[in-house]
Amino acid sequence: MKRKTKTIFRASAQVLLAGVITFLLILVFQKPFDTVHHDLRILVTGDVHGKLFDSTYTGQALQPSLQNVAYYVDSIRNAEGEENVLLLDIGDCLQGDNSVYYYNFVDTLSPHIVPRMMSYMRYDAWIVGNHDIEAGHSVFDRVTRELDDCSIVTLAGNTPLQKGNGSYFNEYCIFKKAGLKVLLLGYTNANISNWVPDEASSGMDFESVVKAAGRSVNALRKRYRPDVVVLAMHSGTGAGDGTSLENEALDVMNSIQGIDVVVGAHDHSPYIQNNGKVCFLNSGSKAANLGSCLVSVRKRLNRKVSVELDAANIRVSKDKVNPEMLDFFHDDYLKVKDFTLRPVGQLQCLLASRDAYAGMNNYENLVNTVQLQTTGADISFCAPLSFNGKVCPGQVVFNDMFTIYPYENSLFKINLTGRQVKDYLEYSYDMWVGGGNGTVLNIAEKADKRTGSQRWSFVDRHYNFDSAAGLVYEVYPLNEKGKRVIIRSMADGSAFDESAVYTVALNSYRASGGGKHLVEGAGISPDSLDSLVQGRFGEIRNLIYDYFCTHTTITADDINDPSLLGSWSFEPAAVRQKIAAELDQVFNY
Repeated sequence: MKRKTKTIFRASAQVLLAGVITFLLILVFQKPFDTVHHDLRILVTGDVHGKLFDSTYTGQALQPSLQNVAYYVDSIRNAEGEENVLLLDIGDCLQGDNSVYYYNFVDTLSPHIVPRMMSYMRYDAWIVGNHDIEAGHSVFDRVTRELDDCSIVTLAGNTPLQKGNGSYFNEYCIFKKAGLKVLLLGYTNANISNWVPDEASSGMDFESVVKAAGRSVNALRKRYRPDVVVLAMHSGTGAGDGTSLENEALDVMNSIQGIDVVVGAHDHSPYIQNNGKVCFLNSGSKAANLGSCLVSVRKRLNRKVSVELDAANIRVSKDKVNPEMLDFFHDDYLKVKDFTLRPVGQLQCLLASRDAYAGMNNYENLVNTVQLQTTGADISFCAPLSFNGKVCPGQVVFNDMFTIYPYENSLFKINLTGRQVKDYLEYSYDMWVGGGNGTVLNIAEKADKRTGSQRWSFVDRHYNFDSAAGLVYEVYPLNEKGKRVIIRSMADGSAFDESAVYTVALNSYRASGGGKHLVEGAGISPDSLDSLVQGRFGEIRNLIYDYFCTHTTITADDINDPSLLGSWSFEPAAVRQKIAAELDQVFNY
């Protein structure tokens, strides 16, 4: 027995000695050319907003879409090897187009189009966006399950459970790509609770990406010892100064060590920053670009000796597409097209969202009429959600509902005092008018993303430019900030009382604090917003659709009842003329 043990020991010692000698020989004789190169290509899309098909539904016009993105992805995989490519989507795909609306809410029995198309394109992971959450549990839970069936990972690690420990979505995943171990962390937007109704996001809370990632990155690096760390977040680029919960990407890049690539989204603005140690990439929106980052890793003796990063946004051509993919999804396209072109009624007046920036208009009057009649509220708030949308007189089809109301917001009724209504409107118009460039409107010259030339644009987001119905008031843009809105009366001529409590109809985004009209404008604590709610009434687009179906033919008189809507205007007349000229600068380029 002792002899056998001794023999085993001698054999083990010989093996160990041989290993040591081999290691020493490698150290002595290894040359620089023995360094092993690994090239990992990270490809990203974000804020696709349902742009899945390369053709529009109302004609033969082409548009950039995931079908076009697939052409570029396939080309890169063919050139560099599929095993060397990591393909990610950074969220906000489940709202914004009829393609996803149809599979979200109309055909809920067939497999959803988004997981099927992502599976066809062989995505590796999907990061959840705020508009994905806004679609509701019935949608994003279903999509998550179907993505899982396709072996596509869903990530949003900053969603702590409201009850118990853990996160609603997973935080990270390990991939083996390009001979490398890749740690991918994924997070959604930390500000979702201020935009999305509680029922849509029930079961989860949201925390800062900086906080969540700061807690996890180093621990996960120690645990898994990855060669490359990628942090993907549905959060805007931001200024990197820690002031915006909505836009934390540069905050993460600047404050958290151990990350190689940060990928952002949400703000629809293509952007790249590379400081040599960390690379930031934002591909923009609506499949216009395919984000690309080449991570070149050099390893020696299986240890990383250098990392080089090279990022670019590849412009997607609407003319380049894989014909096999078109054929594969052609039946889906036809289903959505038939649904989109379904007649819903007749319209005898023009609805143009451009008119909403100059004063009272048919476009917003339709929305406010529906909101007031549905809720029975005293006052209604709405904004021009389409930047330059137009529905012409004649037959109206379901597609026109998306021009009138592009988002899946639901309708709320809340209580506000007269003073809060006044302050809300002051806050809204302060974003809209009072420009510091010698202009009445709050506009400035900016570089056009497509051409690079200078053009006039609104400084703030147009979908935050709320006006009111149910009141008679004027707006004096040349007055000092906070003293521009003068309310004369209610729509029926009765007195407006700042101390009285009024019921107000508005969308779920605004009722949840979106745009900060209620919080910073009306001065209401975010924790008190739920207590204001008096009723919820379904999706606004569907309510507008029902209005068309009920009336069959809609005239200007139907949506311009002054006893219901009241009136408002910019004053004096010279200001209205100046605004008209400035709108020509914004829209005619």
